[in-house]
Amino acid sequence: MCEQRNFESVIDGWVSAELGRPRDWASLLYSLPSVYPAAALESAKRCSLSHMIRFQDPKATDYKSSWFAMQLWSEGKLETPHPQDASWWFANSALDTMGDRLERLTSVGDHVLFLGAPTLFHFTRERLVGRHLTLLDKERCGATSTGGGPHQRVVVDLLREQPHLAKAAVVVADPPWYGSEMRAFLLTARRNAKRGTKILLSVPPVGTRPGVQREWNELITWAKSIGLELVNYEMARLPYVSPLFEWNALGAAGIQSFPIDWRRGDFATLSCVEADDRVGSFAFAAVDSEWKEVRIGRVRVRIRAGPCDGWDDPGLREGVRGGVLPSVSRRDKRLECIAVWTSGNRVFRCVGASVLYRIAEALSMGQSAALSVESYLGLRLAEEQIAHVGRAAEALREIMVAEEREIEDWENRLNENMAELPACKG
Repeated sequence: MCEQRNFESVIDGWVSAELGRPRDWASLLYSLPSVYPAAALESAKRCSLSHMIRFQDPKATDYKSSWFAMQLWSEGKLETPHPQDASWWFANSALDTMGDRLERLTSVGDHVLFLGAPTLFHFTRERLVGRHLTLLDKERCGATSTGGGPHQRVVVDLLREQPHLAKAAVVVADPPWYGSEMRAFLLTARRNAKRGTKILLSVPPVGTRPGVQREWNELITWAKSIGLELVNYEMARLPYVSPLFEWNALGAAGIQSFPIDWRRGDFATLSCVEADDRVGSFAFAAVDSEWKEVRIGRVRVRIRAGPCDGWDDPGLREGVRGGVLPSVSRRDKRLECIAVWTSGNRVFRCVGASVLYRIAEALSMGQSAALSVESYLGLRLAEEQIAHVGRAAEALREIMVAEEREIEDWENRLNENMAELPACKG
């Protein structure tokens, strides 16, 4: 709690310094080190400075952009991001920055390894002529476990396994900004590095959450122990495209608009300073071991479905007011009692989660939900139980319809730099 209060005090200092004169909303967010927009607005209110923010009418701007990541998604090469995976895609300028760096650091015949950076992998396939590219990614969309030719994509969860492949001249690591993932990605990079290999790492800026600077210092100390040395650090160089779940989370937090590339990662370059790669492998704690996924159209639903314990009511119960979690952090305490989590960041409680999972599976395959549950439980459902199954199935259908509409809206609105934010009082 003390760390949170100190963090808010630091944000207040940043916001106060930036609002010494009137500023537009986008400019304010870009000036802060990846401070969550809801936290920035709350700070402005605490400091009685929200009147200094200009909220621009979207009709007043000509800004348009075609986002490479969205093109990949529309072609089925990327999955709809799910908040549990902490999946953000590089914006165009980040792809340009990384692509230029890779061109300078590599030569024909070099191996380039991408860890959790599918947008950059696709972006550089034609650009890095003569290089051999390998992508290791948890997502299965458009993936093959083996690949011929100069490029391949391998499905692997780096929290569970850190493969040992051909030595890379450069490794790009874009991990979720959590301790276990960042260590797992760097350990994979080290296992595939030789002396002089450069690791290009996306890093959370100090404004991302409380304790980030401490976590970074600990990570760099650990990285030194496996033969990696920090050689360069650049702030706010890697903008990301705001995913649907973040769009919904900010809306639930009262933020109806924001620049879509407001989130900007820092860019660290590390170098392998040892020739010996005897660092082994390690199984980190997996965040999704309790969860099972069902995909219905472009919507992804994660259900915390335990072992079969017989019949329990599969009805959905509101997990937070309004249904949408107003946060994108996996550390949010409200998630502890949640059994259902969608790609639109909707969260629900459910007593009979394992039964609900069978209902969701039946819907995804166009089968009878009641018959699927009966087969799963090995019993004949009573009329009341059938009614419960029907209500749960209808609730899931309504969620799917709502989120499919949001996906289309998200896709279209990504071509706007700003949308109108209602005026607020300090």
